Amino acid sequence: MASADHKRSAVAARRLGARVARVEFAIGSHPRALRRTVRALARRGVRPLLLAGFHGRMPTRPEAENLGRWAAEFGAGGRFWARWRNPLPVRQIEFGNETSYTVQYGDSWSDASYSARASLYATRLSEAHAAVARSGRDVGLLAQADDG
Repeated sequence: MASADHKRSAVAARRLGARVARVEFAIGSHPRALRRTVRALARRGVRPLLLAGFHGRMPTRPEAENLGRWAAEFGAGGRFWARWRNPLPVRQIEFGNETSYTVQYGDSWSDASYSARASLYATRLSEAHAAVARSGRDVGLLAQADDG
């Protein structure tokens, strides 16, 4: 659960007793841009699940590889948690949000554009996975799956 207002999401997550809150940031965001939200959640005992957003387009290779920086900063043993007594490190990063859906692209699984985009998505996911692995942090990636 989360909203565009991450501070309110942190408060709401705590009140609802959520243990994890999904928060979206643009995939190219520098880790500094995520710190306030991660801090607000962790202070309330809520573990962040980071969503790397790229609505209506596919990310570039540098954007995909940027997730390695997110993992290095916020994964277990990451720089962000150095002074925390009870850290709640990021365990997963979601790679896109409903990236195959018609609402974002206007096509469907039977169109050639859909297949081409799925292939590029897989390539970018692989690049993101390699970057996260290089970070040395135990952070998984959640991928979009579709039965089309």
